[in-house]
Amino acid sequence: HIVLIASVLFFLYAANCGINYHRNTFVDQEALSSAMFTEDQLADFCVYITECLEECGSEPAYPQDKELVDAARLSMNDLSENYPSLRGYYPAPKQLTGLSRAFSSMGVSGIYSPFTVEANINGEMPDMEKPFTSCHELSHLRGYMNEGEANYIGWLACIESDDPAFNRSGWLIAWMHAGGVLRKVDPERYESLLEKLPPYAVSEIEENRLFWASRETKASE
Repeated sequence: HIVLIASVLFFLYAANCGINYHRNTFVDQEALSSAMFTEDQLADFCVYITECLEECGSEPAYPQDKELVDAARLSMNDLSENYPSLRGYYPAPKQLTGLSRAFSSMGVSGIYSPFTVEANINGEMPDMEKPFTSCHELSHLRGYMNEGEANYIGWLACIESDDPAFNRSGWLIAWMHAGGVLRKVDPERYESLLEKLPPYAVSEIEENRLFWASRETKASE
């Protein structure tokens, strides 16, 4: 019985998840292999992110519960109109409130379950991450298991969404990723751009940083 259960679980993992680690990439293979950029181009992108965040503004509030679920599914469906490989049914992403504390202590914002074919997000984390994470996890349901590609798809879904709060979430996440790289390669230019960020963006990014720092454990390391 133990062997049978283990075999069934392994099959479900392989069929619903594992095999897709070997699929074709979402972006063109040639574009991916030549995706090199200079520090100036990185800085220019960070400037562009700053401008987009200024346009987003701090209103409206991030959607919650059913509004969040509906907006995430709609954003992914809208994105699939331009990318056929993303077409298909999207089940509602779930906020695992009972497991959120454990997720936070492990530094996990969301997880795809290959056994139930579901997208799950950490209900405890700051609201700014929930729209992006919802779209990120839903992209795994279309077979894109690579975390970098799921990040990219989730970001596209957010910035192209009709929901202004999703736009804001996408650009804040973009700043955290691109700005984090710029900080390592050119700290002075990073600090200069940081001063130009809208106050609400600085506040939300700092709130997010403090949240994860307060939950840091050996497990998250």
